[in-house]
Amino acid sequence: MADKTNGSHIRPTVAAPLGPSLHTLTALAVGVVVIAALYFGQEVLLPVTVAVLLSFVLSPLVNLLRKLHIPHVVAVVFSVTVALGLIGVSRPWWALSSWTLLRIFTGIRVRLKRKSILCAAPR
Repeated sequence: MADKTNGSHIRPTVAAPLGPSLHTLTALAVGVVVIAALYFGQEVLLPVTVAVLLSFVLSPLVNLLRKLHIPHVVAVVFSVTVALGLIGVSRPWWALSSWTLLRIFTGIRVRLKRKSILCAAPR
C-alpha cells in the first residue's frame, strides 16, 4: 500500500544511552558481592555444604535404624562411622586412579609434543 503523504519520510530518532542503566549496575554490584562472599566464605561454607549433603545421604540409613528401635544418637553415630569408613576404604582407590590418570595424560602430552616437534616446519 502506497503512502499518500507528501513524499517526505520522517524517521524517528532515538538518543543513544549515555551509559549502563541503574538496573544493570545494581545487578552487576549484587553479582560481585555474592561472588566475593562465596570466595571469602569458602572456608566456612564448604564444610557446611558437605555436612548438609552427608546428612541427606545418611538420612535413609538413620531412619532404617530408628525403625529397628535403635536410639537416634546411636543411629547417627553408627551411620557417620560407616560413611567415614567407606570414604577411608575407598580413598586409596581414588589416589591410585588419580595417579594413573596423571600418568596417562602426561604420556599423551609427551607424545603430542613429540609429534608437534616432528611435524614442525623447518626454520
